[in-house]
Amino acid sequence: MKKSDTFSLIKNFKFAILFVAGVFILASAFPFKLYDESIWSYIGWLWSNQGIPPYIGIVENKTPGIFMLFALANKFSVDTIFIVRTLGVLFSLGTTILVYEIGKRLVDKATGIISIYIFGLTYSWSLLDGFAFAQTEIFMIFFSTLAFYFLINKSNSFSYKWLILSGLSLGLAIMFKQIAITTALALVIVFLILNTNYTNRQRIKGIGFIGIGVLLSTLFSYSILYMFDVTFLEYINGAWKILLNSGSKIESVNTHFSNFIKVFFYSKFILFLPILVLFFMNKKICSKTMYLFLGTWFIFDFIGVNASGYYYGHQIKQLLPSLSLIIAIVVSFHINKYSANLKKYASHQSSLSILVLIIFLFPYKQLYVNANSLINYSTYNKVYINEASNWLKSNTDNDDFIYALGADQELIFILDQTQRKSSSKYFNSIFIKEDLQRNLVLNDIKQNSPKFILKHGSLKNVEEIYGLEFNMYMKSNYTFLKSFDDVEIYKIK
Repeated sequence: MKKSDTFSLIKNFKFAILFVAGVFILASAFPFKLYDESIWSYIGWLWSNQGIPPYIGIVENKTPGIFMLFALANKFSVDTIFIVRTLGVLFSLGTTILVYEIGKRLVDKATGIISIYIFGLTYSWSLLDGFAFAQTEIFMIFFSTLAFYFLINKSNSFSYKWLILSGLSLGLAIMFKQIAITTALALVIVFLILNTNYTNRQRIKGIGFIGIGVLLSTLFSYSILYMFDVTFLEYINGAWKILLNSGSKIESVNTHFSNFIKVFFYSKFILFLPILVLFFMNKKICSKTMYLFLGTWFIFDFIGVNASGYYYGHQIKQLLPSLSLIIAIVVSFHINKYSANLKKYASHQSSLSILVLIIFLFPYKQLYVNANSLINYSTYNKVYINEASNWLKSNTDNDDFIYALGADQELIFILDQTQRKSSSKYFNSIFIKEDLQRNLVLNDIKQNSPKFILKHGSLKNVEEIYGLEFNMYMKSNYTFLKSFDDVEIYKIK
């Protein structure tokens, strides 16, 4: 193959998609379960095998989409993580294609190709939890990006079909994570920006059609919960009101700000800042409509990313569709500007610029982490987790309860692998913050007496989390039996 052919291949859509797909597959090849994956796998098992739905029988601050996904995966396979991660890779690839289509429609095909590389490679950074393809954000951003695609895909004439589809997609995004509401607000504003020629009546009707789509998706997700006797109030409390719980957000303003600075200014993200400044300051780069469209989308998703204050890598992925398009437009503008004087070398120069971009954005660290984990699997694999899980499984019956104290990830892994019911719907301590929850846990423990209680050695003060009465009850009714490394097992007397 000629050198010129190699360079032109970089700008080929099929090559770009296959390249990014390969990166996604390599990035997802992390050999260990993640904390959230184990939580949702356990909830999925409870729902699909024990008939215990979320919000009634288990507490976790997510809308039902991810629970449904893990419950379905549990029906088809024992290895739910592999199924959901595989779906995550496919949905991520779908988002990449949608970003390309939006970039192509807004500017041109070259901009769409550049956005593929920017989105796909940045998406796989270690900084953004590149190995986490089973997170809620993976599915949320697919549906939110699909909503914007439907919005710009409609014809210039008023078309309710595309607006309802856009709303349906937004509703599905919210079904996976509540923070997609910020994207929904952005989409409504973008609808108004793109349709200044509409009458006020058409604008109101348009927003109404989007709202109908969101409502239909919400009714769909709740109808599944309703079939398992989850009341609407239980859904509201479990998926929405729980966001007010301190376990769902950082309460300290100083910690919140410190996390913000660390992620956006003490990382590779700082290199995107000049490009963002160029986009927002240089009005020659794109039209006013495009500027308002992408600027609104980016700003509202930026608000969403900042909401909890945790700044986990997978949370920041919410920014990537709009950010990738902004960067692609700026890069494409400057490539065209400087290549215009090169005449016959213009194509070669643009391909070379994209190659430099690929080399710069490539997720070296994430792929190294994965390779190192695979090569040194026996070193990193905590055998005692499997040993504790197998011991508990062989020393309990299917109807027995167990309970894990605290929120240590090793205990969550064991709970998931053991596949025994938790005595309380507060199966970890993340959302036990007040006496109300402490009293509920104590009542649950008394009613559904666990055969074994698990405690991690790092948890020194049970009373601080669960209260004095719980601590006294445990000391009176349970005795230390054995330990697997740092995992302590207490047996009912």
